[in-house]
Amino acid sequence: MMNIKLQPEQERFAKIVVRYERVRSQMRESTRQAEILFQGLLWEAFGSTSHHV
Repeated sequence: MMNIKLQPEQERFAKIVVRYERVRSQMRESTRQAEILFQGLLWEAFGSTSHHV
């Protein structure tokens, strides 16, 4: 792999992209966990007949 010297603006942009990708990944994981929790709540509320009178 060649090492290419980036201009300051390019380097700044590259850092922003890396940060964006990190945040996007964290948001994706948070959404996945929230969906799992929500499905659990739905199951507790509607899926299990043992809690109904």
